[in-house]
Amino acid sequence: MVTFKLNGHENGKPAYLAQRRAVGTKVTFASIVFDGREWLLKKLPNGRVDRFETARDAKEEARKG
Repeated sequence: MVTFKLNGHENGKPAYLAQRRAVGTKVTFASIVFDGREWLLKKLPNGRVDRFETARDAKEEARKG
């Protein structure tokens, strides 16, 4: 199960950490931020960046894994 933790604000919009429970602890595997035009889903540790029109779309993609 993926949870999203508010991680401050960037460009006037909320920024989130996407976390998954692993071995009894939460592991951050991505971040979602607004760059001024689009929402970015930054996957860790490979650094892949996907762009979305809405935060909801970015969160759905993070849930897919």
